[in-house]
Amino acid sequence: MNQQREVIKNKSVNIFQLLMLFAFYLFVGSIIAFVVNGIYNALENNDAFMYSIVIGAIVIPVFLTLTILVTLVFWVIVREGRKDMR
Repeated sequence: MNQQREVIKNKSVNIFQLLMLFAFYLFVGSIIAFVVNGIYNALENNDAFMYSIVIGAIVIPVFLTLTILVTLVFWVIVREGRKDMR
């Protein structure tokens, strides 16, 4: 009975971690879409589009790097957690 509870607990923790990772992907995707939309609107309205491009050139790689780091940390935690369960 305790082993079954432990399995359910581990699966629920993994599901929660996957949901958090998905939420982070959604957050980063929203930020990138916001920046790209700002660049598009600045170009369309003949506004100061250079500032939008500079901000986008800084923000997009930073958030993509953060996404890669969070994903790598997540997979290492999952892999190490599975080793401990054996």
